[in-house]
Amino acid sequence: WGCCGEVLRGLESLGWHVGERHAVAGPGGLFYCGWEGCSRAQRAFNARYKMLVHVRTHTNEKPHRCTTCHKSFTRAENLKIHARSHTGERPYVCPVRGCGKAYSNSSDRFKHTRTHSVEKPYKCKVAGCLKRYTDPSSLRKHLKTYNHLPSQVPQSNYPNFQVV
Repeated sequence: WGCCGEVLRGLESLGWHVGERHAVAGPGGLFYCGWEGCSRAQRAFNARYKMLVHVRTHTNEKPHRCTTCHKSFTRAENLKIHARSHTGERPYVCPVRGCGKAYSNSSDRFKHTRTHSVEKPYKCKVAGCLKRYTDPSSLRKHLKTYNHLPSQVPQSNYPNFQVV
């Protein structure tokens, strides 16, 4: 908040200060980040807590801590997903009949379900390589694994992969 001028000690007091003094509804009951230089300053949040979680991208505050390994997270939901790495819980099961693979989070399951699709739109652009993938992260892994050098990959708006 560019016009605040308050001097605080530590992330905890900064988080409290922002919550108490700056997390107030603006026009239309919406919440705006007033962090100086924030690229999202003009885009409103429809809930106070969403704006406060966003502010953590500026402060790097991570109040949610794993009791097993002590890794910290900005969001409680991220801690919940992380905790499954310790428990082995995999509640997200592939919906394709007969597959049965399960994952600790929905995004990994979604990525997996695309492997059942015949479509592989992400193509390696290195000359002579015919590999294609269902998602960009698999293509990036391929490029690292097979040591494709940056000079071998034609430059584009999306380095290292092409949607066809």
